[in-house]
Amino acid sequence: MSKMTKIMLSIVLVITNYVFDAVIYPNMQGNLALQQADNPQIAFNGLQYLQFIHSYLWLVLLALAVLLWLKEIKALLGRV
Repeated sequence: MSKMTKIMLSIVLVITNYVFDAVIYPNMQGNLALQQADNPQIAFNGLQYLQFIHSYLWLVLLALAVLLWLKEIKALLGRV
């Protein structure tokens, strides 16, 4: 895979994280807060799941980035 492709995929990972943090997460939080009046247990479970995803999304994206750049990371560490 060329470096340009890796750079573009890395940018996609960063944009994905930003879109989730700035758009999806706050909107879903608001919707679950509104639903809490109708069915508090479902809203609470949904909010817990959403917070779990929000907490570990950056770890998943970091792991994907490391896998994407693994060859370059190994080469860099081999030179040190």
